[in-house]
Amino acid sequence: MTVEAFERYKEIIPDYPGFLAAIETPPPVYLRVNTLKISPAEFQGVMEEKGYRLSKVPGIEEASECKGLSSIWPARILNPQAGERILDLCAAPGGKATHLAQLMRDQGVVVANDITYQRLRILRFHIDRLGTTSIFTSRYRGENFPVRVWFDRVLLDPPFLRQGRTVWAAGAIGGLEEMLKKLKIETPGLPLLRQRGTLWKPTTSGLQRFGASAKKNVVELPGEEVLAFLSGQAIQPACDLEPGYVVVKTEGKIVGCGLYGRAGLKSQLPEPWGKALSRGEGEN
Repeated sequence: MTVEAFERYKEIIPDYPGFLAAIETPPPVYLRVNTLKISPAEFQGVMEEKGYRLSKVPGIEEASECKGLSSIWPARILNPQAGERILDLCAAPGGKATHLAQLMRDQGVVVANDITYQRLRILRFHIDRLGTTSIFTSRYRGENFPVRVWFDRVLLDPPFLRQGRTVWAAGAIGGLEEMLKKLKIETPGLPLLRQRGTLWKPTTSGLQRFGASAKKNVVELPGEEVLAFLSGQAIQPACDLEPGYVVVKTEGKIVGCGLYGRAGLKSQLPEPWGKALSRGEGEN
């Protein structure tokens, strides 16, 4: 591995020499058992009959010491449940998507998305090979993925993040526009900001994913008011807000972005999205 690639991080990595030594150390190798076809105990017995003695991985029933755990942790951390609707936005070659289906006992829906036909062919091959029936594939760029359907959980593990080539940025930063123009932007599949005139507006999809962390300019609307908000009416919320963009919630769930000014609070959701939500089509 090229040490020079990490030089720019030297000041923020504690024990930098130890970090370099760690990345040069070959990681252990693990196997993931496909529990849709065989139990971990049965697999262990079969391998022992063939002369292979494998060690179990504490806390991960389906892992035995041979496939990298880095490909197993994402689905484990997401913790999908049977019956849920899951989106894997950068799914090929299929290890994470099939693991999601396995953890859900093949009950529910996993939408496995990728952007190229060649990668989708590999993805479909592994879906068929592992015998999963709950996975559907799609081909969209992440920023263009249809927003008509809501998901219980979303897994986003873009390959270029693992290559160390992309920076995520959001916030009211001086000179942000100039900085973004100098960078080669590669979307991770979820745009967080969109320029509207001279302002940078939080995207609705970004707020619905990360808006729960907002501490200021957050408003909870009751049922009648949220319907008026979604229909495009200006409303006067019963709380103090600063002029500007607002995170709008109802029943504890994030609806999207509003703009608060002299006329009141108005929706900034895309018109088709607002209409769909007002009809209840976006509800889980």
